[in-house]
Amino acid sequence: MADSSPEESMRVFARSTDPQTRLRVLLNLPTARAAHPQHLRELPGHTIASARTHPGEHIRRWAAAAERTSA
Repeated sequence: MADSSPEESMRVFARSTDPQTRLRVLLNLPTARAAHPQHLRELPGHTIASARTHPGEHIRRWAAAAERTSA
């Protein structure tokens, strides 16, 4: 995952049903939208929305941190 682009990582997160894979992907993504290229600025919002409702507490915490840095 570390060598993947942020765009591909967010797509892996969206497609994956494995909680460990989703967590690993999120932990390697920057939480600030400004850290992403302009053409990807909306994709983190979709990833955050999905993470916010995830059953895993670590993933929901990541979403909360991402929302704080994106505001």
